[in-house]
Amino acid sequence: MSERFDQNDLKTAGSLPRDALTNCRKIDPTAEHVNDTRRDWQEPVPYNQHDAVECPSTMPAILEAMADGICEQVQVSKPMATMAIIGAFVSALAGKISVNIGRGWKERNCAQFIIIAAESSDRKSAVFSLATEQIMRVEQSLFEEMDRRVSQQKEEKKALEERVRYLRGVYTKAPEKERKKAKERFDEAQEIYTDFTVEVIPQFIFGDITTERATSKTYQHLERIAICSAESTTISNISGRYSKDGSVNVDFYLSGHQGEPFMVDRGDRSERLKSPSVSMLLGTQPIVVKKMAKKPELREKGFIPRALTIVHKSLTGTRKTKVEEIHKDVKEMYEGLLERCTRWRFELEERLELRLSSEALSLLDDFRAELEPKLGKNGDLEHMRDWCGKLPGALVRIAGLFHAIHDLSQYETVTEEITKDEMQAALDFAEFLTYEAKQAFDLMKQSGDESDAKKLIRWLAKKKGQTLTTREIWKANNKRFSNAGQVLKALRELEHRYYVRETPSLSRSPHPNWSVSPLLQ
Repeated sequence: MSERFDQNDLKTAGSLPRDALTNCRKIDPTAEHVNDTRRDWQEPVPYNQHDAVECPSTMPAILEAMADGICEQVQVSKPMATMAIIGAFVSALAGKISVNIGRGWKERNCAQFIIIAAESSDRKSAVFSLATEQIMRVEQSLFEEMDRRVSQQKEEKKALEERVRYLRGVYTKAPEKERKKAKERFDEAQEIYTDFTVEVIPQFIFGDITTERATSKTYQHLERIAICSAESTTISNISGRYSKDGSVNVDFYLSGHQGEPFMVDRGDRSERLKSPSVSMLLGTQPIVVKKMAKKPELREKGFIPRALTIVHKSLTGTRKTKVEEIHKDVKEMYEGLLERCTRWRFELEERLELRLSSEALSLLDDFRAELEPKLGKNGDLEHMRDWCGKLPGALVRIAGLFHAIHDLSQYETVTEEITKDEMQAALDFAEFLTYEAKQAFDLMKQSGDESDAKKLIRWLAKKKGQTLTTREIWKANNKRFSNAGQVLKALRELEHRYYVRETPSLSRSPHPNWSVSPLLQ
């Protein structure tokens, strides 16, 4: 084998064998730091990547058609459209449905906390509007129907109150011989006043709201409300935004999710809620979900484990500009069904208790048996077993929702038995919701440097095998990074995962150069 030569050897070599010239190579001073062959690199260690799970298409048919129409018209992902639609029907129905599974297990209502995390450019407002606007039209219609009648009732109530006040004065000032008769008249007026009720003009959906106001509104609106906002501050409010000591304010919402009694006694304010129902459909930004990790009480008390959180995969950059509008018939059928569900909830005096058919119960039992080992020590879902422990209940609630929607799409009322097919349609969401929960939990435990590093990976993949300066990397990504130091932290993070490798700079720059792995995809 021919001997290899450094170029510096040419100065002393009188002659060089011709075949040796082919083996002569320039020695790079940084060669010990640079590996330009694939075998010199370890495979990059990816961040928490979970096998993507597609959003199922098992909602009732008209809901699926509407979801597809929203995806096309607004150019958003199927998960966003689907969960917004589920949130809309939860808002319409949750306070009037419960499910008795048996064996001491009962879901007292079908409330859900649905959180859709997406950037501000991802058209959450348009999606929420299309999914829920018919509920607000029903609110307006009921207001117009009831406003004059309720105004008259308020006047009558005021007159009764004045009569009670007058008769109280008569009674207290009456002579002894007239006192008994005055007392009877006062008691009668007091009873009439107490029994006289003023109808409440229903409001089904509330925007961003403080916890104290949400409690009062639930008390006023027959113990059921839904909070719906595409750019919500509700999570920040719950996280202690208005609390003097920064403590979370979540107990009311947990009671509303579970349908458990809640009592407020503050000064002259006393409110007793027997079985409240509080649902949420909240749009927010990923950074808000990430910050939830800074409030461990949100998880410890059970808010995070009860939330069905979707981390939206943005389509920005690939969205079509020429799109098809939602088909007129689809939109009319969807809005008609949503209105029917909303009015049925308003007209139904008592909460309807549903039950599972024997076949549906068997499906649920099989699912729980399969899930349980994954929650134990070293199980696949051990790290989020608090969330997974709530999943069967969430799916039962979805099954109850699908059952009510199915019946109200065909009949005037809702039958009491959830079928096998309706339970299976809900269970089909389990894998998808678990995948989305993993994304949310990963986001919550993500460090700032890790988040910045992820932003660089796609750009670096276009430069695989190259050596770049820190400044070059920063200049190409300066819209994402405010300074070279921030880029440097992200590169250090990626170096630990074998995406890049530091090489000394040959210039006077204080920052190193970086070799990019040729194995990047």
